[in-house]
Amino acid sequence: NPDGNSANNSSAVTTTAQAQARLILSKSVTPPVAGPGSTVLYRIIVTNTGPSAALTVVVSDLLPAELLNPLVSSSQGGCNGFACALGDLAPGAAATILVAGQLSSNATGLVTNTATVTSSTALAAGGVLSGTAVLTATPVADLAVVKQATPTATPGETIFYTVTVYNAGPSTALSVRLTDTLPAGVTYASA
Repeated sequence: NPDGNSANNSSAVTTTAQAQARLILSKSVTPPVAGPGSTVLYRIIVTNTGPSAALTVVVSDLLPAELLNPLVSSSQGGCNGFACALGDLAPGAAATILVAGQLSSNATGLVTNTATVTSSTALAAGGVLSGTAVLTATPVADLAVVKQATPTATPGETIFYTVTVYNAGPSTALSVRLTDTLPAGVTYASA
């Protein structure tokens, strides 16, 4: 049977496809344990696992006050600070940000640092949009002892000792205790 009305033989549905990207941010610090004055390196890696390109990718990071003179560089986008505009990331692409600095002389305990990532592209579920690195700052003191004595003495004479303790730092030496054992035949008179 021929169709007498060909106008009703088709239909159309309009759908809007939305680009989505899944971003994974990871952050690490080397070394994980450091003393004041040490150089530390933070590494932030942002990976786009797709399915679409991630447009206008920006990483934010409020660096800890314990990190002095930070130098920021990136594998793309030419970042030298934060916020760091990485630009676009194709599916399967990754970008790296490095932050090098010196740990301040008063840094102690846990130094926590978190970075976050955003994109103008809608983000798919399952992404990791922030990463945290924890550094343990351990105080380091460099103590030296210098002892000087009367160059020569005869039996019964007083010998004077001068003992000096120096701290080359970089941290304050806490609860310092000096023990000085006198040679045989010498007795303690006074300090």
